[in-house]
Amino acid sequence: RVHVSGKASPVVLPWLPNEGATWLRVSAPGYAAATVMVQRERASEKEIELWPPSDLEVRVTGPGRTRLRAVVLLMESTEERQGQSAVFSKTRPGVLEDADAIVFPIRGLSAGPYEVVAKGYDGAGRAMDLTGKRIELGANEARTLELYVDD
Repeated sequence: RVHVSGKASPVVLPWLPNEGATWLRVSAPGYAAATVMVQRERASEKEIELWPPSDLEVRVTGPGRTRLRAVVLLMESTEERQGQSAVFSKTRPGVLEDADAIVFPIRGLSAGPYEVVAKGYDGAGRAMDLTGKRIELGANEARTLELYVDD
């Protein structure tokens, strides 16, 4: 693992320890982090744009929400950017539950397209996707997404 901190742009990377592709996590105060790929055998310059972070509130509603165990966020990979994925358990601190919904406040996301999936169990106790939707987050945006789970 190589850690470079406190550098101003542009940053000259130190020697990378492995052949092939290396994923680098890039962050700066006040911006959402990004993960990018560099290849040791191809010396080049990369421009990495960091954007202000976005927030997403996921509201899981409907009579089937009692089977909910977690919400999963999936961001697609591109040639230049590694996809992100994260699992948010229903028991995570900050997750709220009231008579109408289970609410997951998710902060500091990168702008881009996400697949948001509600994970839970069927009547026989088998793990399954309960429902899901796609959402596009812009930079410095706060959005709410409702996932309705049928019985």
